[in-house]
Amino acid sequence: MEAASGVPYIRNSEHTFQLISTAGPGGTNTCTLVVDGFTIRSGIEYFISGSDNIRMGWVKTSSADIYYDDIYVKLKGIAYAEWTDEKGLAEGVNNARSDDPDTDGMNNLTEYALGGDPLLDDAASILPTFAIMDAGGGSNFMDYVYNRRLDAADRGLAYGLNVSTNLQSDWIYVGNAYETGSAGIDPSFESVSNSIPVSGVKGFVNLEITEE
Repeated sequence: MEAASGVPYIRNSEHTFQLISTAGPGGTNTCTLVVDGFTIRSGIEYFISGSDNIRMGWVKTSSADIYYDDIYVKLKGIAYAEWTDEKGLAEGVNNARSDDPDTDGMNNLTEYALGGDPLLDDAASILPTFAIMDAGGGSNFMDYVYNRRLDAADRGLAYGLNVSTNLQSDWIYVGNAYETGSAGIDPSFESVSNSIPVSGVKGFVNLEITEE
């Protein structure tokens, strides 16, 4: 493929793809494919479908063959919006990521990431669990387990741990450095085990969940 400038398209180089969408009359949507700042094709009709997996499909509108090589489309925020609809949350009322409609101490983003019900006080059943374990030789570790979506990366979700020796100092982000394994819970979630070294008389851990 060559861009509009006539510059050869080098497959193994890094490129910037843009799909610039325009809503048309009668529910017809079109977009323009732009590669490295150059328009490759305009007026491409598309549709969006799917439930658990969101897919974007293309409508062939001309007799000429059109090829798009290795394009991955990530629709940010769609999965969370579908989840809020499924759970019966109301737009602009209690569906924001920071809202906590069931007042159980977990906001909607946390409920979404851990598999909770935003309208039911179920914090005790989905919050991370921990136990102090004997590592032998006079040392201990904390076994810290939390739920994670199996398709977290596709949903733009990231899970990571913060640790601290006291609540007055800054937390240290360690991400998944202490992750030791995972096991499936159901078709959507897995439990993630972490072995965190224990030193001193006290320590603190929290789970940080972010969404791109």
